[in-house]
Amino acid sequence: GDASRAKVDAALDLGISVILIDPPPPPPPPRAETVEVALAWLDRL
Repeated sequence: GDASRAKVDAALDLGISVILIDPPPPPPPPRAETVEVALAWLDRL
C-alpha cells in the first residue's frame, strides 16, 4: 500500500537496501469430518 511504499522510498533515499518478500499463506480453515463434529465446533463459537 501507500504506507509501505513511503517506507521503501525513505529507506532507499537513505541508501538502505530493501528486500520485499511475500507473506506466508494463511492457515487452512477448520475442517470437520462429520456434521456432528461441525455442529459441536459451531456451538463453541
